[in-house]
Amino acid sequence: MPINHSPTRELTPKPIQKVSNLQHCSSEPSLSDSPTSNMAPASRIKRKRSESEGIDAFMNEMRTLFKELKNSQSEKIDKLVTAVEEIKSQNLEIRASMEFISLKYDEFKLQIEKLEHDHTKTLEYVQTLEEKIESQERAQRSTCVEIRNIPVGKPENKEILIKTVAEIGRQINVQIDSKEIKDIFRTKNKDPRKSTVILDLTTVLTKEKVIQMFKKYNKERPRLSTEDLKLPGPCQPIFISENLSARMKRIFFLARDFAKMNGFKFCWTSSGKVFLRKTEGDGPVLIRCENDLTRLRSNLV
Repeated sequence: MPINHSPTRELTPKPIQKVSNLQHCSSEPSLSDSPTSNMAPASRIKRKRSESEGIDAFMNEMRTLFKELKNSQSEKIDKLVTAVEEIKSQNLEIRASMEFISLKYDEFKLQIEKLEHDHTKTLEYVQTLEEKIESQERAQRSTCVEIRNIPVGKPENKEILIKTVAEIGRQINVQIDSKEIKDIFRTKNKDPRKSTVILDLTTVLTKEKVIQMFKKYNKERPRLSTEDLKLPGPCQPIFISENLSARMKRIFFLARDFAKMNGFKFCWTSSGKVFLRKTEGDGPVLIRCENDLTRLRSNLV
């Protein structure tokens, strides 16, 4: 079957038209003639000027801040310097004061040491005087005995007291003659009923015999009382002991209390002195002052 093809067109090239009126440009065109080239330098100048003004303002502000900071620091430094100078001045004053105090302390220390030395000497001297006085009192009381719980008679005089003492001697088997009595009297007391009768004998031997026989009587018989002496009033026990000084009475009281607390069986007085004994067969311990009891207590611990 025949195939009909459409007629082919001749492809004829179109003629190239030449443009005769083309303007030729030089290889280095003048940029100043264009409008954009005329505006660029002015904007750059303005930009540079504004940046320069901003930096100047910033620098001026920084200078101002640094100046204020410098002034502030200078004021602070001046204050610190003034304070340091004041502290130095105070330190000098304190040092001078400390040196003065140290000097006075040394002076006071020397004075105190001297006073302590003098005080020690004074105490030693006072103790020596006390011992002398105690010795004199002991000598004066060496022939005296105390008789307690004898009721006060109405009336009462030395003769009545001597008769009472003679009756006591008869009871304990000691002859007490009026010639052997130097003096007899009652001590002063707020309560006259509790006043003590002091019997001053002529010899120490007589005094010691009276005390010895009185102790023997109480061991062998019931304690001597006012009823045995036929004295008025309620029945009371009679006590006879050495006439001690006030100092030795206190020591005797403390020694008896010490004996009870520490198991000492014996506590007695002899010739105005106080003695302790732990048990039978032990040696007597002389108690002259309270310090002796303190030392004895420490030895028992």
